[in-house]
Amino acid sequence: VHGEYRHLMAHAGIAWDLGVADKGIYVLEDGDVLEISESEAGVVGSVPADPVYLDNSLILEAGSPVLDDRQSLANYGVVTVVITVDQSQRKLIDNPKVLSSGFMGINETQLVFSTLGAQVKESFSMEGDLWDDLEIMKSKLKEIVREYLFSKTRRQPIIIPIIKKI
Repeated sequence: VHGEYRHLMAHAGIAWDLGVADKGIYVLEDGDVLEISESEAGVVGSVPADPVYLDNSLILEAGSPVLDDRQSLANYGVVTVVITVDQSQRKLIDNPKVLSSGFMGINETQLVFSTLGAQVKESFSMEGDLWDDLEIMKSKLKEIVREYLFSKTRRQPIIIPIIKKI
């Protein structure tokens, strides 16, 4: 017994057509409990049987945050934004660097990313409070990038903000 539900149904159909048994062909779903005695068999209940995913030695259950992240990466890609800051002068050094994988094609991203850099610089020049705390700065950078990319592309990639201090 193996395969997806449709395979199991096909196997049962073959067994039925070949006359393997006039009764007693059971196609079970995950968690079904089949009780078998000498005189009869039947489904008598079920047990929890949620999917479990294996990734080498890592066991992941359905609904795991790791699986959710992987699904987001598969659907929307990832965008990494790197900025270099001089905290004492409260300014960005150089233009933001934007990299992506699985987000959009290279031709599409060139235009969006070039204007994204300008948006980041403008937003950071107007924000006075965020310069004192790198975590607040990262959070703000992520928010700026998320809002900008969604407004331009209607996509929501995973955003990784990186801030280098000098």
